[in-house]
Amino acid sequence: AADHAAGYVRRAESAANALLRLRKDGFVPEFVYASASGGHGLFGKDVFPDALHVSRANWFYGREGRRLVSYREGRPRLAEEFASAQVGNMFQYNALLASDMAVAASQWQKEQYPPALRSRIQVIPDGVDTRFFSPGTGRRPICDGLDLSGATELVTFSRRRSGAASGLAAFAGSLPRVFSARPGCHALIMVEDREEAARMLADIAGPDIAGRAHVIGFSSVHAYRDLLRLSTVHVYITPPFILSAALFEAMSCGALLAGSDTPPVREVVRHGVNGFLADVQDAGALAETVAELLARAPRFASIREEARRTVVRDHDLETQTARHQAAVLRALRGGRPAAE
Repeated sequence: AADHAAGYVRRAESAANALLRLRKDGFVPEFVYASASGGHGLFGKDVFPDALHVSRANWFYGREGRRLVSYREGRPRLAEEFASAQVGNMFQYNALLASDMAVAASQWQKEQYPPALRSRIQVIPDGVDTRFFSPGTGRRPICDGLDLSGATELVTFSRRRSGAASGLAAFAGSLPRVFSARPGCHALIMVEDREEAARMLADIAGPDIAGRAHVIGFSSVHAYRDLLRLSTVHVYITPPFILSAALFEAMSCGALLAGSDTPPVREVVRHGVNGFLADVQDAGALAETVAELLARAPRFASIREEARRTVVRDHDLETQTARHQAAVLRALRGGRPAAE
């Protein structure tokens, strides 16, 4: 815990020194924006006391340990990990109580904070580039040497990381059953560490998926978009934590989504309306959901369209950036806004 606290203080000192250099050069900001959970804004008001200080409320570490639940093992965090989490919360109390304005990206994130802090937070969802992440009709190869011409169906999965919290283990555990139910189906998995992902597939799914589960790296954002466009069913798995942009990018491309049935995902995905929810802790249940969606995919055009409408309406980058800017400007003109 002491090391954890020292890390926060070092980040705060580094940020404060950067602000001091700006002040020395004559820069006077109208507002200072910092992450509440990172410790960067700890000394912000000391350097620029007249500026509006905005805190980004990302995640409050509750005692349930929801953040690090492993879907493969289903175990919560170890008790000794709570000390460092409580140190992080202490810095968040300081940041949020000292700030003039606080923003969270989702109602779920806001609700993780205790009432004394929650009342200070307004919700402004994150956004993605819906013009770039859009449905497409092409079926060109997304990776040199990868031939998917024999695949009549493609179930896709993508995460930057491939460790225990990525959901890849849960996805891998479902593949033997999916492939057994859907003989023409292949899986395309895009991750940052291909070797680690391949080892996880071999350990969990076994040899029966050889030749039908393909692991590729993140070569470009265009290749990633092509994966989403080519997908018959896209699987998005996350523990009850902050939603990644990957959910919104997939929906913006009109992917037919099978998402983990967890509270943050349920805030965006309405089962049977703009996507589907699955119990990802049960490999059989996940496989059954994916196989059923593959079988009925041609009939779900309206759900794909509603997925994109949801993101364009609520998570478009340009729109949400304008909302964020407007909220800061209102606070500059008239003081701290009321929480939503």
